Amino acid sequence: MNVFVDLYLTLNVRTRIFLLCFCYSGCIIFAVIAGRTFSAQLSVVTTSLFVLLGIFFSCLLFWSINRALKRIDLYLTKMADGNLEQAIAPTRMFSDTQK
Repeated sequence: MNVFVDLYLTLNVRTRIFLLCFCYSGCIIFAVIAGRTFSAQLSVVTTSLFVLLGIFFSCLLFWSINRALKRIDLYLTKMADGNLEQAIAPTRMFSDTQK
């Protein structure tokens, strides 16, 4: 699981949102196709799977953005208190191609 989370966190926010949109779009498209051609049980199972994946990606997206904002808030609070000696550094280093 940590490998997946590390891989996900190396993606930029735009890619994370794209994954979320893809998951929900896939749910809608497959639900329409499955509803017309497959059994109702298979339609419900696959739609549920896509919705659960969408919830999972939404939670990861929210968690990763919220974590970064909390770190920024902590740095700013320390600076406002007069502590200017802290080193501010990203938790992950990105290559030039991911900017």
